[in-house]
Amino acid sequence: MLLSFCAVMNGAENDDKIATYGEQKEVFLHTFLTLPGGIPSHDIILLMIN
Repeated sequence: MLLSFCAVMNGAENDDKIATYGEQKEVFLHTFLTLPGGIPSHDIILLMIN
């Protein structure tokens, strides 16, 4: 959820853009998020936000 929040606050408008944001900011996100499986795919993000 925090990934989605950060992405939307930075202009992401859909699940694809949230996933892209996560991939681009992965190093930054790992400073405060534990993502043992890496950045979720857009399909997982879509399931989380719906």
